[in-house]
Amino acid sequence: METKLFNPFVYVAGLKALLLGIASILIAASISIFSGVHFDGAMDAHVGLSSGFRIYLLENLIDWAVTVIIFYLLGLVVSSSSIRFIDILGTFALARYPSILSSLLGFFPFTKFYYANPVSVLLMAMAFIMLLSTVWTLVLIFNAYKVSCNIKGVRLICTFIIGVIASEILSKTFIIWIYQHLKL
Repeated sequence: METKLFNPFVYVAGLKALLLGIASILIAASISIFSGVHFDGAMDAHVGLSSGFRIYLLENLIDWAVTVIIFYLLGLVVSSSSIRFIDILGTFALARYPSILSSLLGFFPFTKFYYANPVSVLLMAMAFIMLLSTVWTLVLIFNAYKVSCNIKGVRLICTFIIGVIASEILSKTFIIWIYQHLKL
């Protein structure tokens, strides 16, 4: 059971992982329409103003695409194995399935009153669940990278840290640019 939750990539990869991952991304974006949860960075989410489906979908797709490209390039540089792009694409899409949990958190009424009462037990509980979802996603991305690129040891850990930081910075940059320049 633990392997299926934290490392499903030993069972599923490639096209099957891609289809399951895209379904997860679409589900999270669809729920976000009603909950107001924005995935405005590769590794973070916030409850915000309501937007159209295109914004929620674009945020998720940008987060996924940026992460895929960065980790694919890192894998090409440090792995001695042959890396299939479809495996990276699929496993990294599937690694986003905890975002479904995060997208549900916007339904809790206390998230709407954050600014009026910034410290509450319920808000802290929501933040903790959001943190768990983020950590779960990081573990999944780590395992997706490890399995898809066949990397181990210090190279795995160092490039993973670099990839996460670069993914967060670039995805936020692209999303902010979209907010500023596209009329969605």
